[in-house]
Amino acid sequence: NLARHQMHGGSGLFSFRLKTRNLTDVKNFTNKISFFKRAVSWGGYESLIFPNAVKWTDPKDIPPDRISLIRCHAGLEEIELLLKDMEQALESIGNG
Repeated sequence: NLARHQMHGGSGLFSFRLKTRNLTDVKNFTNKISFFKRAVSWGGYESLIFPNAVKWTDPKDIPPDRISLIRCHAGLEEIELLLKDMEQALESIGNG
């Protein structure tokens, strides 16, 4: 609802934070995604996802506010497929 209110005329590029500060939860979420490709290029038509925490080689160096930051680009795939993919990945958080 917040995105609908604030993102008039926006593109498919957006960021959000998972409700966790646990790196394992972020990995589980990212590994469960199947329709979003893991990438940082935002110029194509594919749906992409990038967990910000992967930028650091040592997990101890990740700033606490960056652990759960996820960047996404919704591409041209069917929106229902993307939503279901995101929902099933969110369900993996906290399930080890």
